[in-house]
Amino acid sequence: MKAKKLIGAILIFTAVLLVSIFSNNVDAASLGYVTITKDRKVENITYKHQLYTNNTANIKNVWKLVTCNQDGTITNTLPDIYCLRAGLGFTSESLDHTVVEYNQSYDMMRQYQNLVNYFSTLNSETTIFNADNTENFNAVMWVLDNMILEGATEEQVIAYLKNYAGYTDERLNALEEKENVLTRADIEAIQQLVIWYFTNKDEEAYNKETLPPIYLSVTGSEYFDTGKDELTGRDKYETFADIYDGYDENGMPVGYGRERQERANTLYRTLIAKAKEAAQNGYKPTRDITIYLAGTNAAEEQPIVRVREHQKEVDVALRKFISKINGEELTGDNSREPVVDTSKLNKVVDGKLQTTAIYNHSKKPLKVDIGDTITYTLRVYNEGEIDTYIKEITDYLPAYLEYVAHGNDDGTCWLLDEATGRIAISTEFCKVTGVGGNIPETEIGKKLGEVLLPAAEYDDPTDKYTLSYVDVEISCKVMTKAPYDKNITNIAQITKLTDETGKNLDQDRDSVPKDVNNGPDDGFTLPEDEKLPDYTGGKNGKNDPYYDGSNKTEENYYPGQEDDDDFEKIYIEAPVIDLALRKFISQIGDTKYDRAPVVDTSGLKQGAETAIYNHSKMPIQVEVGDIVTYTLRIYNEGDVNGKVTQVTDYLAKYLTYVPGGNDKNGDWWKQTTGEKYNTVVSNENCKIVNVGGATDKAYVGKNLGEAIIPAYDKEKDVLSYIDIEIHCKVLPVDTKTKVTNIAEITGETDEYGNPVDKDRDSEPGNVKLPEDFPGYKDNESDKPYVPGQQDDDDFEKIVIKPQFDLALRKFITKVGEVNVNNRYPEV
Repeated sequence: MKAKKLIGAILIFTAVLLVSIFSNNVDAASLGYVTITKDRKVENITYKHQLYTNNTANIKNVWKLVTCNQDGTITNTLPDIYCLRAGLGFTSESLDHTVVEYNQSYDMMRQYQNLVNYFSTLNSETTIFNADNTENFNAVMWVLDNMILEGATEEQVIAYLKNYAGYTDERLNALEEKENVLTRADIEAIQQLVIWYFTNKDEEAYNKETLPPIYLSVTGSEYFDTGKDELTGRDKYETFADIYDGYDENGMPVGYGRERQERANTLYRTLIAKAKEAAQNGYKPTRDITIYLAGTNAAEEQPIVRVREHQKEVDVALRKFISKINGEELTGDNSREPVVDTSKLNKVVDGKLQTTAIYNHSKKPLKVDIGDTITYTLRVYNEGEIDTYIKEITDYLPAYLEYVAHGNDDGTCWLLDEATGRIAISTEFCKVTGVGGNIPETEIGKKLGEVLLPAAEYDDPTDKYTLSYVDVEISCKVMTKAPYDKNITNIAQITKLTDETGKNLDQDRDSVPKDVNNGPDDGFTLPEDEKLPDYTGGKNGKNDPYYDGSNKTEENYYPGQEDDDDFEKIYIEAPVIDLALRKFISQIGDTKYDRAPVVDTSGLKQGAETAIYNHSKMPIQVEVGDIVTYTLRIYNEGDVNGKVTQVTDYLAKYLTYVPGGNDKNGDWWKQTTGEKYNTVVSNENCKIVNVGGATDKAYVGKNLGEAIIPAYDKEKDVLSYIDIEIHCKVLPVDTKTKVTNIAEITGETDEYGNPVDKDRDSEPGNVKLPEDFPGYKDNESDKPYVPGQQDDDDFEKIVIKPQFDLALRKFITKVGEVNVNNRYPEV
C-alpha cells in the first residue's frame, strides 16, 4: 500500500507562515511573518507540488502556508490560506527561506475600494482590484466563498465532489481503492489554480480553460528513480495517472489514476464556470475573507487571502431620547424618536466599514422648567447577527436630575448606587415599554432581560435591514438647584448582555459594555455637567448642539462615544424676572411722611414693561442730626416669582448709616465709606418690615433673601411687593445743601434661590454714580412719576438747613483817643 502512503503526502504545498496576535483595527491587522521554504519532510518523504510547462526551467512552485516561529521552524499548518498571484512567489524563493512581514489586512469584500487604491499602480492584467476587472474579482469571491475548507466534514467533502467534480454515489461506491478519489489536498491544489485562472491573465500557464498539468516531484520513493522517467522521457514530474495507473502498449495511463485526473479537470472547469456565472451580477460572500499585505510594494509582493466560516458578530446599539414631559408625549414635529437609515449598514463608505446604522433624531437641547418630570426612552437595537438579551442598562444622572417613579415605573425599575446616588442601574423588575422590528407587541410589559432581541434581518431586494428593538423608560425630575442657560447632559449605556443561551457577551464588534468615559477620569466618576464630553458632533461636521434636526437627514445623526451609549440634553431658560424698586422717605425723626407710591398698573396689564409709580420727589427739608428713615419697596412686575437677595444704597457725603427703628443693632446694612459717597449694602440680617399684594405676610420680620415675591397677577391685577428700611443720619453742613440718595437692586434670584443676572428691563448693579448724581430730577408737581435710570433703582432728595453757630470775641480797639490795632483776633 505504498500508494496510500504517498497519497497522504503529495498535495501539501510547501511554504511557512507565522501568525501573530490580530489587531482590533481591521485596517492594520497583522498576520505576522511568512517564511518560504523549498522542502518539508513528512514520513521521510520530501516532496514538492509544482506546475509543469514544456520548459522545465519554467516549473512553478505552488506553496502551502503553515505556521512557524520567527526563526522559520515549523509549528503547525495554518488552514485555508491562498496566494492571489501565481508566478510571483515570495520574493526570494531561491533561498532556503525568506521572511516577509504581513502587517496590513482588509476585509476583501467590504474594503474593496481600499484595495483598489493600494493596487492602483498596477493594470487590470495583473490584479483583480481594478475597475476594469470587477467580474474577475466577483468570480474569485465566489470561489473563496464556495471552496471546501480544511475543517469540512467528510459528508461536506463528498457533497462538494458530487456537485463540482462529477462524482456519483454509484461511482464512489464502485471504486475499490478509495484513496484514488480526489483528496482534500487535491481539492485544495485545484482551488488554488482556479483562483490563479482569474488573477493571472498575463500568465499563460495559469489562464487555461482546462486544468494545467500537475506534476509531483518525489524523492525517497520506490516509484521513481532519480533522473528522467524512462517511459515519458520527462523529469520526475508526473500526473495522477502516471503515479496511480499503469500504462498500455501505447504508453497511455490506465486505471484509477486517469479517472482521478479527469475528475480533477472536471472540478477545475466547473468551478471556473460557476464562478463566471455568479460574477455576472456581482457576488456577496457569506464567509469572512481577509486579505493580508506586506505593505511594501504593490507590484512585487504576494497578496495572501484567508478564508474562514463567518463568525456571527454581536452588535447592539442604544439610542436615548426624551419621549414625555410631565407625562405628555412628544409627538409630531416635537418627537425626538430616531428615524433609522440602514442603507449604509455593513457597507464600506469612504474606505471604512460602517458597522452601525444612521439614527437621525434631534439632539437640540430641550427647554424644560424646574420641577418638570422628564421621561427618557432608552431604545436598544440589534444591528448584529446574534439574538441577544439585554440584561442591564446604566443611566448616569447629572447633578441636577433625580430619579423618580413615574408612568410605567413604580420605582423598582432602577436602582441608584449608594456612593453617588446618580448612577441608575436597571433591575430585573424593569419592564419593556415598547418594541419594534420582529418583536411582537405581546412582549411589551415583560421584564427587559426576558425579551429576546432578534438579530438584524437583511432584505436583499431593498438592500436594507430590519432592526428589532426594545424600549425601557427612566423618569427624572429637574431639581431646584439646576442652573439656568446651561446644557444638562444625561448619558446611558448598555452594561450587560447575553446570547440566547445566557452566555455573557463582553464585547460586540464596535463597542465595549461599561466603557463610557464620563469625564476626564475613565470609568464611573461623575464630574459636574460642564466636564462631561461634548456629545455634539454630527457625522457631517454639525457641531452645533442646538441644531434642531427637523430635516431628519444624516447631518442629524449624533453618535455617542460608542454605538452602545447615547445622550440627551436639556436646559432651563433663565426666567424673565422683572423687579422694580421705589425709594421713599417714610419718617424723619418722629415725624412720619406719606410718600409711598400710588401705583397705576393699567399699562402693565396691557403688556407694558413697568407700572407707573406716582409719588412725590420734592426734596424734604431736614436739619443736621436728623435721622431719616428710607423705605425701599421692591415690586414684582414680571411673570415669575422672584427673590431679592441684595439691595445697595449710595449715600451722599452728608448722610451716614445708623441704627434705627427695627434695626436696633445696626447690623442690617454694611457701610463702606468713600471719598464722594458712602456705599451701604444689605446683608443677611436685613429684615422685611412690610409686604403687599399677594406676598405672604409671614415674611414680615424674615430675612430679605427668604421672601418670595409673587409674579404680577394680570387677571386679578395684583402687584406684590416687600419693604425694607435704612436709617441715615444727617451730618453737619454749613450751607443750604440738596442731598440725593440712590438705591438699586444688586442681587436677585428665582423663587428657588438660583441666581438670575438678567431682568426684563433693567440690569442689576448697573447704576451710574457720578459725584453729582445727574438724572434724578425734582418733580415739578407733588406726585408725578419720576423714574430712575432703570426701574430697579430710585432716589430721594432732602435739603439740609444751614446750621448757625455764632462765636464772640471781645478786644480793645481804642484807649482814649489812641487806636489800638494789634488786638484784633487772628482767625
